Amino acid sequence: MRFLETKAFYYLLALQILLIILAIFDYQNILTGASILGLALIGIPHGANDVLHRHHTPFGKMGIFLSVYIGLILVYGALWLIFPLVSLLLFLAVSVHHFGQTVFESRHKHHLSSYLWGGLFIFLPVAIHSNEAFSLFSEMGNSELVPPDVKLMIGLSVFLAVFMMLVIWKNDSRRMWLRILIQVVTLGIWFYYAPLLEGFLLAFILWHAVPSSKQQFDFFIANNPKGKSQFWRTMIVYTFFAFLGLLGFAYFEVLDPAFLFILLSLITLPHALVIHQTMPKQ
Repeated sequence: MRFLETKAFYYLLALQILLIILAIFDYQNILTGASILGLALIGIPHGANDVLHRHHTPFGKMGIFLSVYIGLILVYGALWLIFPLVSLLLFLAVSVHHFGQTVFESRHKHHLSSYLWGGLFIFLPVAIHSNEAFSLFSEMGNSELVPPDVKLMIGLSVFLAVFMMLVIWKNDSRRMWLRILIQVVTLGIWFYYAPLLEGFLLAFILWHAVPSSKQQFDFFIANNPKGKSQFWRTMIVYTFFAFLGLLGFAYFEVLDPAFLFILLSLITLPHALVIHQTMPKQ
């Protein structure tokens, strides 16, 4: 059963509503602290177990898997240095696919609902905070990017949301349709009141990292019934090394928002390819 069709959906929804209340009353410090804590406890760890799924990729042996995984990171890092704008577009495209895929749990390349949800999840905060978002994109892409008209962006967001709901109504269960509708409305309110950076990070943690962690755990246990301790042990170890890297960047004061998202993109590319292999072929 997909995550949004479980009871856990209501727990995340309750947390999202609490965060909206904090944003409305401008508890900026709490939102910043929650985003850092969530990134530390869930955001980073949710991608730390990719190595456990290596047997479901074409590169099953540990040495080959790590070589390909790290090689992708290095190649993508070089691409950021040479073609930053192309790298930015690639990051957005991979994120659209990966975020939507987590919701519908399908690796079918023609699963339209996945692309629409992933696109809306990226486009909505950008539309609401267009000036700040395009300033961040300009820094990441090393190009001067001018944001389109805000009303046009909002209008496109509404159109994308309506179109997505029509597609889901036609192709999915009514329970899934209703929960996606509640989620989209809640996220719209959240992105409106929350600052761009904290708003996106907390939405990413709640609606992507948490479901993805649950899916990875279920997938691993289904294939390794006695592997619960191995799953958590591996997550802790790889998360520890990830933290050491982040602390190193923070120590040298290079961990600004643009650089943070570039780091996220380097990990997202190989991570998305690994998780793609664990999704059902539907």
